[in-house]
Order: sequence, then C-alpha cells, then structure tokens
Amino acid sequence: MKKFLVLVLSLGVLSLMAFSWGSATHVYIYEQLIKLDAIPNTNAIFGVIAPDVFNYMFTEPELAAYLYDQTHHNFIAVWAEQKNEKDRSLGYGFVAHNDTWGIDFTAHHQAQGLSGSEGYVIAKAEILYGYIGEMLAGYGLDPATGLEICHELIESAIDLMIKRVDPDVPAKLIAAASHADKNFLNLLYRAYGPGLGLTVGLNEAGIKTIIAQNDAGFRYAVTALGNALKKKYPQDVNAVAEQLSMAAQAAFGITVDAGQIAEILMLAMSICPDYLYELTATVGFVGQQLLIYNIVR
Repeated sequence: MKKFLVLVLSLGVLSLMAFSWGSATHVYIYEQLIKLDAIPNTNAIFGVIAPDVFNYMFTEPELAAYLYDQTHHNFIAVWAEQKNEKDRSLGYGFVAHNDTWGIDFTAHHQAQGLSGSEGYVIAKAEILYGYIGEMLAGYGLDPATGLEICHELIESAIDLMIKRVDPDVPAKLIAAASHADKNFLNLLYRAYGPGLGLTVGLNEAGIKTIIAQNDAGFRYAVTALGNALKKKYPQDVNAVAEQLSMAAQAAFGITVDAGQIAEILMLAMSICPDYLYELTATVGFVGQQLLIYNIVR
C-alpha cells in the first residue's frame, strides 16, 4: 500500500485521462453551482472531485481507461444507486463533474468563453507548448507527451490562482479527502462493481480491494495537493513545482529543476488571465445541464 500511495502522489495527474480542471478548480466551480441549486457539504465537495479516483492506475492502463470512461461518461450509474442523503450528496457532485455535459466538458471539449471548438485547458496547453515545446523536446519528449505535460501545468496554474480567489479551498480539499463518507466505496461498488467484475474477472472481494486502494490513494493525493496550496505565495508555487518535479522523474525518468517548473507555472498563470470568466461561464452551462437532466439536490 505504501508503494501505491507514493506512486499516486508522485505521478499525480500526468495521465491524459486526468486532464480536465484541477481538483481545487472543481471545488470552486461546485461551490458556485450550489449558489444556484444545492446544499454545501463535505460529501458533495468530495463527490465533485471523486470521478478522478481511478485516474492514477498507471500500471494497468487498460483498466484505468475502462474505469475513467465509466466514472466520466456512465456517471448516472452512481446517481441511480443512491440509498440515503449522504449518497445523494456524493452523487450530486459526482454527476456535476462529468465529461459528457458537465464540468469537465468545458475543459476538454468546448470552452464557453473562447472562440473555436477546443476545451479551455486544451487550448491554453497548446499556447504554453508554443513557449516550452523546444525545451521539452530537449528532454526527449515527443509533442504528444509534451502537450500532456502542458495540460497538467495549466491545471496546476489555475488551481494556484483559484487559491487566491478562495483562500479556504486548500482546507476544503483536505477536509473532503479526510472526512467524506466512507460509504462512497459501497456506492462505487454498486455502480461499477458488476461491470468491473466482467472486465477483470475478479470476485466481489477483489473488486472491492481495487476500489478501496484507489480511494485511499486518491484521498492521499488530494490531501497532498491541499497541503501544497495552503502555503503562502510563493511557497505554494514552489511546493506544487516540487510535486511536479517528482512526477517528471517518476513518470519519464527525467530530472527537471523545481525552480524551473515554478517559473513555467508563473508563465502558465499569465496565459490564463480569462480563467475566471471561463469558470463563471462553466457554472452557468453546467447548472443548466443539471436542471435539464433533473439532477437536483
């Protein structure tokens, strides 16, 4: 388990599947949504970041891809399995996150405040790559991998800027990871256990072990992010840069100085002066979609 948790912490969201809005940004968007139609609570805050719970299964990419598709596109399965008010809170945030018409849709597929047909994070990552692509190529990274790294840098930059808008967001991340209802594991099992069993050929105990391990690793990673973001500027930038430096070493076997990454994070922030406009537009878009699909608290 310790080895698994270290892998999760170091690799973070360097998988393409994880590229959307960062965890802090998801919390900010959710809390704007609740002003429209919801009740704020720790379970719902955890729910809005929890679809990324399986994104870090780097040693089993095919299984990770299957589970990502389930949590981000078959998200209604979680909503349908709710048994009580805690489940409903978790499920509301979980559904709001989705990549079909939810929060991730504007990051991946269609920005609400930019011209063109790309998601906001993707469009900004392409701009960042224009600045640092040559440097990344010098580390032996192909353009596709370089763009993945730029995606992560944009996400991290926006998470850092969100902390300046809502200084309490790091504490909210830590609280959600620490205190969200452990019945979330049962909710995930009811929603995805049968399909997972058919996919990997495991019995109930084996499936529940996969879910529990990924839940524990995810909570650990979210807590680490919260602890980095709660530092004062510029220590917060440096702390996130340190995590990304470890990730570069673990994922690609390259050594990148954390100070250099911190400078790139500052550049990434400068590329996103319109991020709050995009997030506000995302709130309006997702709030409308939740009502259309009758997902209400």
